[in-house]
Amino acid sequence: MKYNSHEELKDYNPRGEVSMTESRRKTTLEESIKIVEWCLDHDKSYKDAESEFNVSYAQVYQW
Repeated sequence: MKYNSHEELKDYNPRGEVSMTESRRKTTLEESIKIVEWCLDHDKSYKDAESEFNVSYAQVYQW
C-alpha cells in the first residue's frame, strides 16, 4: 500500500549487519534453552547472542 501511494519505504534492519553463515557449532537442548532465556532477558538481542554464545543469528532466531 505504501508503494502504491508513493510513500517512502524503509528497509528493515534488525540489528545492523546480520550474519548469514551456517551454525558455528552444535548446541545441546540445554544450551539452546539457556540461549533463548538469555535473549528473552535481553530484549531479544539475537545479534548479541550470536557473539556471546558463538552461534549463528539464524539459529538463535529460529529457536
